[in-house]
Amino acid sequence: MLSESLTALAAMGGSAVVQAVGTDAWASFRVGVGRLFGRGGADEQAARVTLERLDRVAVALENAPDATDAERVGAETASAWRTRFEDLLDGLPEHERRAVETELRELVEAARRAGAAAGGHSAGHHGAVVRGDLNITAEGGSAAAFGMGDVHLGAAPGPSVPGPLEG
Repeated sequence: MLSESLTALAAMGGSAVVQAVGTDAWASFRVGVGRLFGRGGADEQAARVTLERLDRVAVALENAPDATDAERVGAETASAWRTRFEDLLDGLPEHERRAVETELRELVEAARRAGAAAGGHSAGHHGAVVRGDLNITAEGGSAAAFGMGDVHLGAAPGPSVPGPLEG
């Protein structure tokens, strides 16, 4: 069983796969991950399979029809690669694990830097990052927002209408 720090590293590795796609660092990141799974050239078949998987990931993320689909594909991808990294780390002898851990940390950091350099930002769950202008308007008593939680529309209680003047 992996330590918490290695499990966290595997999760960061899964996220880094998604973060690196489409950046200038993708090519070297891809090769680095292939090298990890191919054990530095000792298992060329594993390296080749890894590179093919990464290529499919890139295509799926880059061709997502909308932001919702891209988010879903990204989450599935990060989860799948987390499991792959966990299995890789768990299956290595201690001396090899330390070397792979070091290299994976370097790849994660390179993906983070590439994402930041590409203007990558992150918004938490139910968040959104918008580059450029975002204009939202509501007219005629309606409500408008980029994302809304519970919204109830209707007449708001206001001042009572005065009755006829007495006098």
